[in-house]
Amino acid sequence: MFPNRQQCAPRLERSGLEVPDIGFRFGFGAYVAAILTATVTAAAGLAGVTGTTVLALAPGTVTVGVIGGGILAGQYHGLAERLGRRRWLGVQCSLPALPFVGLALTPFVTNVGASVAGVAILGVIGIVLAGLLVAAMATNRYVDAVTSDEPAVAWTWAKAGVLRRELVIGVGFLLVGLGSFYSGDRTFTVLWGGHGLFWLVAGYSSSLFDADSVSTPTLAAHEAGLVVDRGFTKRLLPWEAITGVEITADELVIERDWRSLRCRRDAIDDSESVAATLEGLRTER
Repeated sequence: MFPNRQQCAPRLERSGLEVPDIGFRFGFGAYVAAILTATVTAAAGLAGVTGTTVLALAPGTVTVGVIGGGILAGQYHGLAERLGRRRWLGVQCSLPALPFVGLALTPFVTNVGASVAGVAILGVIGIVLAGLLVAAMATNRYVDAVTSDEPAVAWTWAKAGVLRRELVIGVGFLLVGLGSFYSGDRTFTVLWGGHGLFWLVAGYSSSLFDADSVSTPTLAAHEAGLVVDRGFTKRLLPWEAITGVEITADELVIERDWRSLRCRRDAIDDSESVAATLEGLRTER
């Protein structure tokens, strides 16, 4: 049974929570702007407003959303950290895009114009991207808040596997998009093809991280758990979520219930010492 992140994740000290920084407030404002702009432009399109007028509405709604969302975020101490503690935050932040997914499909069952479907597709893309940005920023700030101590051990994560999950997913979505193209379904071609390109870019970027550069992901063991730092995003694995630490001939394996982290031993200075430290921190819980 998968561990509940809300139960495993370290608690936040309320006394240390502050008003969100300007970066998070801007990101949250962009997220609100994406939802507001998609809603207003889609509603205008359904009401029969001309395309020129719909496009003219976008700058105003974006401005109102960014400013209003930033002000709203600034009213809550610790908003970023509280959000970042949630499980599957990226998925939750993408949920407002669901109505627009349905709207994008309406031309196949109703006489809604293609322009409305196009606006809906753009809305889906904008909301999902802004939602993932907010989720990443919030998670990073939560991880920083609960891991202010010096790490017991840290090392560069050279992955043992050469096949990237992101690349596999991206190719899968591209194949689905290709099938939609040959079936004459242009809407799904754009949706699945765009999603596939997004995952391919993510996978390609991940493969670059294996090079010896400042962007190389690192693993660091703190009292609160194991931090996976990919540069742009951070993730905290509480010790309760780690079921074991194992050393093989070629790998240091950090076992979890559903997906293990595998590190090349030859990229770790003292893999046995690292494994012993990790196991000690894990069993103390």
